[in-house]
Amino acid sequence: MRSRYREGLSLEQKGDLEGAFSIFTEISELSNDKELKRYARVKADNIRASIEAVSFNFDKSDSAQESEQDQPPAWAPESANKVAAIFAICYIIFIWTASIAAHYLQLDLSAASINVPTIILTSFICSEVFKRLEGRSI
Repeated sequence: MRSRYREGLSLEQKGDLEGAFSIFTEISELSNDKELKRYARVKADNIRASIEAVSFNFDKSDSAQESEQDQPPAWAPESANKVAAIFAICYIIFIWTASIAAHYLQLDLSAASINVPTIILTSFICSEVFKRLEGRSI
């Protein structure tokens, strides 16, 4: 049994924790020597804790990488599209409001006379911005 204990120590030093764990578990169950049995049980418990810690950290890093990949970054095209769409809608409403106000107040504003081409141009520019933000070329 002492030679098996040395074999377990050797495997542990080489990095074969599962092999060393099985040997130390075997010794702790089968040995008649109480001192060797106790040492083997302590070794088996320490190795089990090491294996569990390594597997927990490995699982934790995998889940962190998966969650990073699942979530789009803050500058993702979806959020940029929403912001650009809100901006375009607000701009169009502003132009229409200004042209209606100019008409009812009978103001001679050059912006009121060019509001339709401005809205069309703004819509075109916003659609091109959307395409570029989504990674598509014109």
